[in-house]
Amino acid sequence: MNWLNNVKTSVKLTGGFLIVASIVVVVGAVGFLSVSNLSNIIVQNYNNYVIPLEYLATARVDLFRIRSNLLNMFLIPEKKNESINEINNLVSEINAQLELINQIETISAEENSELKYFNETWASYQADLKSVINMIETGNTQEALQAIQPDSSFTQKRDEVALHLNNLSNMNLTMLKNRQDYAQDVFSQTSTLLIIVGGIGLIFALIFGVVITRNITIPLGQGVGMMRDLKQGHLDVRLKMSRMDEIGELASSMDEFAETMQKITIQILESANSTTAATAEILAAVSQHTASANEQSASVNQTTTTVDELRAAAEQTAQKANSVAHDSQNSVAVGETGRQSVEAIMDGMEEIREKVQAIAQDILALSEQTQQIGEITSTVNDIADQSNMLALNATIEAAKAGEQGKGFAVVAMEVRNLAEQSKQATTKVRSILNDIQKATNAAVLATEQGTKGVEAGMTLAQQAGDVINQLAETIRESSQTVQQISASAHQQSIGMEQIAQAMKDINQATIQFVAGARQSQLAAENLNHMAQELQKSIEFYKI
Repeated sequence: MNWLNNVKTSVKLTGGFLIVASIVVVVGAVGFLSVSNLSNIIVQNYNNYVIPLEYLATARVDLFRIRSNLLNMFLIPEKKNESINEINNLVSEINAQLELINQIETISAEENSELKYFNETWASYQADLKSVINMIETGNTQEALQAIQPDSSFTQKRDEVALHLNNLSNMNLTMLKNRQDYAQDVFSQTSTLLIIVGGIGLIFALIFGVVITRNITIPLGQGVGMMRDLKQGHLDVRLKMSRMDEIGELASSMDEFAETMQKITIQILESANSTTAATAEILAAVSQHTASANEQSASVNQTTTTVDELRAAAEQTAQKANSVAHDSQNSVAVGETGRQSVEAIMDGMEEIREKVQAIAQDILALSEQTQQIGEITSTVNDIADQSNMLALNATIEAAKAGEQGKGFAVVAMEVRNLAEQSKQATTKVRSILNDIQKATNAAVLATEQGTKGVEAGMTLAQQAGDVINQLAETIRESSQTVQQISASAHQQSIGMEQIAQAMKDINQATIQFVAGARQSQLAAENLNHMAQELQKSIEFYKI
């Protein structure tokens, strides 16, 4: 039955149904033909034998009714006419029954011979019956009674008619019994044939059904067993069926599916192992990255603190620069006063003596102010050095911050340039202050010598005027320089403010970066956990 494995399941089922249907059709056809044959036999028996028996029985009854009405004519004379009419009707009815019997096509030769004798006797009996009725109607009652006596010809004819009717009835009964026996034989043969055909069809259907069922259910059971094995993780099972039907295609597909699943599982297992190692490395890298981000956040916080201190120092520098500018303006005013004093000396020597002391005092005050300016320039120089160092540190931190630290690097560079300018300015101011110090020393000597004589004082006054003019010019330049220092300090303060704001932005970005790093660490931990769970799940399958 291997050829059955190469037949499509739909063809098997359809063929099985068609075979069973054919068997049912054959059994039904045999039964229908047999029943039809029996029905025809029954109909023929009824039409050819039962109906004639009814006709003959009716004729026999009518014959006896004729006799009764004939006797009533003697017994009840007043109803003679009614009896005559009844007798005529009965005779007509018997003739009609005989006419119907003569029309039956299946009458045998023996029945035809018997009918021939019956017709002859019945015709003679009718003639004698009319004669007896005529006797009664004419009043020959005694003659009529004599005609109907038991041994009379009329009575013998009547008995012969009854005998022919009985013979015809017996013939029909005999033939009807034979036909019934034939019908019984046909029914028995039909029943036997139906049982044989039905039994053969049932056996064949059962055999074919069992073969088809086993041909379908056994491989399906094997497929179900394979699915159970696959469910339990056994990916190495195969059906290996050599069939060309749908079950063979299903088995081949299941084998291919198991083969694919086995390959995929192997790949997933390898990928899971690689993923587990990679996620461990990612987790370690992310953890290190998070630690670095935390360190960077601490550095940014420290830098922010340093920038805040630098901003405060810049504010102090700006304030001191403003103070120096104010003092420089006072120095300018002193220079103007000195120059006016020289002019007054030129106008009158007499006033020299009075002014020498004032000049000496002014020069001493100038000396003190120049000393203060020296201290301020020293402070500015220190601030410039500190600003330069802070700007260098800020540049380094901005480089660490990457893209977000570019703005901060620009500000740090600006602060560094400002510090360099401040340092250069303080150097220049210090040089000027040295010149001023020398000038004040010379002025002191000049005032001491001014008392030695008017002429010498005139000369010295002239020299002092020149020196004072130079001093005034120098003080004016120093004032301008100090104003530049004040403006630079103000810019430095603004730059420090910008640096502080940039550091706040960097600190906020660093905080967000640390939060993202923590989320990345959590994601890496989840990924590592999922990779381990995947590896455990894949280990369930046996490859």
